[in-house]
Amino acid sequence: MASEGVSAGASGAIFGLAGSLIASFYLGEFSLPRIAVTATLRSVVAFAGYNLILGGISRHTDNSAHIGGLVTGLVLGALVAGVAPHHDQPTRRLAVLVPVLVAVVGGAPG
Repeated sequence: MASEGVSAGASGAIFGLAGSLIASFYLGEFSLPRIAVTATLRSVVAFAGYNLILGGISRHTDNSAHIGGLVTGLVLGALVAGVAPHHDQPTRRLAVLVPVLVAVVGGAPG
C-alpha cells in the first residue's frame, strides 16, 4: 500500500547533477588524462547506484525524484556533451540552451 505524504528535498537535483556528470564524462571530450575521467565516472556511477539501492530499500525515501533527476540529468548532460566541442557554432549551443531554459522555467513552482 502506498503511503501518501509530502515529498520534499534537494535529492532530485543532486541526482540531476550526477546524471549530467555521468553523461558528460562518458560522452564528452576532456583534456584530462583518460584514467582520471574513468575514475571519476566510476565514482559518480557508484554514488548514484548506491543511493538508488539504499532509497529502494528504505521506507522513508521517495526514489521517484532520484530517478527523475538522474534521467533528466543524463539527457541534458548528453546534449551538452554533444554540443561542447563546437565552440564556433552558437546556433548549436542555442538549440540546447533554449529547451533547457524552457524546461527549467516551466518546472519552477508558480
